[in-house]
Amino acid sequence: MLLREIPLKETGLFPKIVTDYLSGNDFLKPFYQYNPDLNSFEEVIKNKTFTAQSRELLSSVLLDQYQELKIGNKPVIENIKALKNENTFTVTTGHQLSIFTGPLYFIYKILTTIKLAEELKLKYPNQHFVPVFWLASEDHDFAEVNHIHLLDKTVEWNIDSENLPVGRISTQKIKLFIDEVKLLFANNTHLPDLLKLFEEIYLTSENLSIATRKMVDALFSKYGLVVIEPDDKKLKESFKQIMMDDIFYQKSFTALNNTNAKLDKKYKLQIHGREINFFYLSKEGRNLIKQIDEDKFSVINTEIYFTKEQLQKEVEYNSNNFSPNVVLRPVYQEVILPNLAYIGGPGEIAYWLQLKEVFETHHIPFPVLWMRNSFLLINPHLSQKIKKSGLDVSDYFFSNENLTKRYIQNQSAYFSNDSINNIDMEMQKMVDIVMKVDNQIASKLITQKVDLQYFFDKLKKDVSDKLKQKSEQELLQIHHIKETLFPKGSPQERYDNILQHAGASKFIGIIYKHTYLNSGLSILEI
Repeated sequence: MLLREIPLKETGLFPKIVTDYLSGNDFLKPFYQYNPDLNSFEEVIKNKTFTAQSRELLSSVLLDQYQELKIGNKPVIENIKALKNENTFTVTTGHQLSIFTGPLYFIYKILTTIKLAEELKLKYPNQHFVPVFWLASEDHDFAEVNHIHLLDKTVEWNIDSENLPVGRISTQKIKLFIDEVKLLFANNTHLPDLLKLFEEIYLTSENLSIATRKMVDALFSKYGLVVIEPDDKKLKESFKQIMMDDIFYQKSFTALNNTNAKLDKKYKLQIHGREINFFYLSKEGRNLIKQIDEDKFSVINTEIYFTKEQLQKEVEYNSNNFSPNVVLRPVYQEVILPNLAYIGGPGEIAYWLQLKEVFETHHIPFPVLWMRNSFLLINPHLSQKIKKSGLDVSDYFFSNENLTKRYIQNQSAYFSNDSINNIDMEMQKMVDIVMKVDNQIASKLITQKVDLQYFFDKLKKDVSDKLKQKSEQELLQIHHIKETLFPKGSPQERYDNILQHAGASKFIGIIYKHTYLNSGLSILEI
């Protein structure tokens, strides 16, 4: 049940650059191309060019990827085949390969993407729109994906990732992690339904890429969601020219620096580019490429070196050995997909706003940036506790210190500033009347008025101190509610995992039902 929505700006959870973007702040308008509005897509569709050859390649690669894993329900395969048609476009989100889906916003991003595709189909019935999940399989920060937070515990999969792209990490030793997760539910009569599914998928998959693709397909294929593995030789072939321009001419670095110099005046920047925005993939993992001098390039943390000519040949004939960083991964996405919009969280929207000039440098159209939906989930028992506290759920977005102040203010409402100001105003009326009779008497009354103000200030403090002492248990309960809504001080959606929700498989359907485009933070009682 939807309890209410809070405008994102009022939550205090989102960076200013994002709330400014969503509100149409004039300063940011040069840093994006289209407004995040359904009406914008008529122009986006008109401006999007994607060749028949590119469509054929994309559809063929995706069919191969799905057939290799023997996954994909009818809606997914139909969407992949439809990508060959010139009236078919994609809307895309992406994420790291978080184990067991990781934090809840993994789910929210995907469902927002699915809903956007559906809404676009209603508005533009002559076109077809395919929701796509971009697998960030080439990231090598294993520490960001190797754990989940569940039932007040953190469960980690502790192995040596060997600096490999996370998609290539073997799942051979993941059973210990799964057993530890299952142990958390030892006192439950039944394991969460999705846990059995996750266990089967991860134990029968060769690596994290395969496991994640199977998992996302199992959860979302009925909505027609297409999962793309971008770590693919054929797809990277179409990215060779941008590899050349970045590695040998630093075009991306120059463009990003120009943008950053402007945005840095007003906002905290999310990303800073490098002269070369590609990693090199080898048996020694994913490592940065650095230019040593005019004719020498090295792969950091390895003994691999290239002359300029050798590196040019490597790009030409082995483009699959090159992996874009955060600056060029979005560009790669837009090169290989007939994409109209990217759906991201606040951090992603913030760094995409730094990239428009990078896109222009490489002559790639910039997509619509669409903010994913946000949710705060409250079970009925917690909802009753919030009501009993006398505080509004929106109050819990503030710090514990402010929560305490608000609670004490509610309990001592009679001594509020408004009440005391009313008394002060009545005394001022008396002063004004007496002043017409006798100045000396009026002066005494003014002295009493000032003394009374001091008295009330002290009274307020005394009452507040006593209430804090008497309300110790109530305040502990309030702070416990705060911790439940914001575990470890983090927004719930960035911390909790889907497995802790009863009927986890039904959970996705509930969130899907309440995913409304361009909404604020939705508070759901489930």
